[in-house]
Amino acid sequence: MNYHLKRKTTEETTFNPLFIYNLNAGGFINNHGIFPYKAFEYIGSNGCITCKTNPDVNQDYKTWNPTFEAWREANDYRLSACFWFEDLGAAWNKITSADDSDLDAIKAMLRSGHVTSFCGHIYSYDMQKLKASSEPNVNKDVVGEKVITSRNGNSGYHAMTIVGYNDNIWTDLNNNNKIDKGEMGAFKIANSWAESWGNKGFCWLAYDALNKVSVVEGVEYKSTRGSAVDQICMPVISKNFKSSNIYLKYTLNSNNRKDSYLIIKATKKSDGTTYKRKSLPQFVSFGQSFSNNLNYEGKEGYGDGTFIVDLDNIIPDLDSNNFNDYKWSVSFVDGQDGAPLTIKEAVIIDENTGKRYNFNATLPTSINGQTKNLDMMPCYNISRLAYSPKTNVVVNKAVNISFTCENEVRYNDKLKYQIDITRDGKNAYSKQTKAAKVDRAARIATVALKWTPSKTGTYTVTATAIDATGAVAKRSTTIKVFSSKLVFRSLSVESDNEIGGTFLFNYETIKITPKVTGGKGTFTYSYYFIRNGKTYKLAENTKKTSWTKTFNSKTGEYTFLVKAKDESGKTVSMSKKIIVGRTRIRGLDYSIPNAVAKQNITISSKFYNMPDIVNNKATFRFIVTNPNGVPTTISQTNTKVANWKPEVNGIYKIKLEVVYEGKVLSTCTDEYIVGQSGQQQQQKIIEDTNNYIVKVNVISYILNEYNNNTSNFKVHYWNDGGFTGDASLVALNTTVSKNVG
Repeated sequence: MNYHLKRKTTEETTFNPLFIYNLNAGGFINNHGIFPYKAFEYIGSNGCITCKTNPDVNQDYKTWNPTFEAWREANDYRLSACFWFEDLGAAWNKITSADDSDLDAIKAMLRSGHVTSFCGHIYSYDMQKLKASSEPNVNKDVVGEKVITSRNGNSGYHAMTIVGYNDNIWTDLNNNNKIDKGEMGAFKIANSWAESWGNKGFCWLAYDALNKVSVVEGVEYKSTRGSAVDQICMPVISKNFKSSNIYLKYTLNSNNRKDSYLIIKATKKSDGTTYKRKSLPQFVSFGQSFSNNLNYEGKEGYGDGTFIVDLDNIIPDLDSNNFNDYKWSVSFVDGQDGAPLTIKEAVIIDENTGKRYNFNATLPTSINGQTKNLDMMPCYNISRLAYSPKTNVVVNKAVNISFTCENEVRYNDKLKYQIDITRDGKNAYSKQTKAAKVDRAARIATVALKWTPSKTGTYTVTATAIDATGAVAKRSTTIKVFSSKLVFRSLSVESDNEIGGTFLFNYETIKITPKVTGGKGTFTYSYYFIRNGKTYKLAENTKKTSWTKTFNSKTGEYTFLVKAKDESGKTVSMSKKIIVGRTRIRGLDYSIPNAVAKQNITISSKFYNMPDIVNNKATFRFIVTNPNGVPTTISQTNTKVANWKPEVNGIYKIKLEVVYEGKVLSTCTDEYIVGQSGQQQQQKIIEDTNNYIVKVNVISYILNEYNNNTSNFKVHYWNDGGFTGDASLVALNTTVSKNVG
């Protein structure tokens, strides 16, 4: 965090680990550890305090820092994301060399000044000392230092930190005194056990130690071996991250903090969509069983605790403009321990405007084994700011602007309204006005006016309401004004595909949407696509502002062409290329990785990409070929899972076919060894008959560091067949979100 804020790390700016640790582990008779992912998850939503606020980091592991000052500071120090590096060293993701591309992401993070947390079974680490080498740069200045060679066992699960790497470290894993494939490269890790451990508190960790089975020839297989690292994760603070400064502040009194919690709820007024979040105090210890009853200060008996929750934890893009688009409520829940919970304070504070929003309850109030629901009292706000036309605003043409103010009649004096329009920070238009319509029963006022822009550019429109006390409510929007000349602005292609953009799968439906500005009157559109040099008509001279197309089994490159014509007859056009690829299965998964004959095994497809229409109607055909070469279909259903019992030991081929409308869309074949041991137990994909193209979505955080300049980056691609290369990045200006574990 200090690196991100470009400030020096001192005793005061060091973050207090007990602020997080106590919420997850405090309250037990014995002190114990917590998982890093729990810590990062919590810091992501509620932040952390510095040692300036609480310098105690040695003794007290039970107090929850129950003061407003602590929780207010914590909300300013939250994570925006956490990168996970999973499955390194797994059978399908082995680290084979120092330049293995699976290590590139971690190395890039380390080079850019970040560090990564991880867990490891430290008491089960095998270590040796680094040897001298005849190669000039190998093991330079590190001979005799300790290196972790493998993990055998499950003792001492412990958190540590990766702080660097060196591809010129050689670990003689098979002790033959020569450099073999897989022996080069190591991470440098830091431990918290002082200088008596490892190399003065640090240690090398050979890249091969990440593998569950060594790739070095001559290293003995051990069934107890596992990856030396687990839960590799790197916390991220976005450049654009900041608190909304709108938060719920509440004070509770209890003698048993594990027996209560609250639920914050936001309901969108326009469509009734409800967003909920469970919050302190109980939720941080979900699934844990505290051994004693404590208050928020970690002591016995009743005591107060004050907390805040930034409301952008419920609505991520929350600000003062859209806060009143939601109805806010809080439910305080007390458990069945027989002791009351007292709610002493509950208020929403918007530090941006200085407003405080109270709830419809007289506080303090006590509940015992009950739920107390509080609703925020209404306050006037501008709930809607709109303009028309939406997509074809041009110079010297009137724009209709309107906005709605809720709870307008709060005082005897009506609200005063004003519209301000700026361009490049300079005022372009201002007008004070009255409400065009007031519905006193519904407490709603509507304001409407016309504005004619004289120049192109991006304008900011701000609607302001001022009440009798001088308090102000505002809402802003932007309007792009284009030239009156007929111009084709963009042509977008959308789908529900998890990859999206310009790469699609067969049998998918896409939506083609043109954007045209200027011209005279309304537009008519003609939609075409071009494939293999031939042009096919979708629709001509239609007023529809978008068109959909569903692909069949044909793959390849498509070019979509759209022509737009205004009422004068002038026509403009734009085209866009997309790639239609095959449905692809990435691999197979097995309930028993290393089976013997007569064992029941469940086989399933591990990763696959296919549109819903295929996924819902396809047949998944599992074919097993025994060691004698005889194939048998063991399952042919609409489920992606098959049950199988091998009759004899040996090498089997497991094949999965996805069949849709009588056609095989995708296949994947594994080699599965039954009744063998050692490195032979590892499955590998030996065949994938699909030709496919992968669209890469680069995490925006990385690009933002370089002002979205894609020329700084290349994408490296490869597959199991040895096909490899580099490709340039093309900015698509779209965001695709997918949880990939």
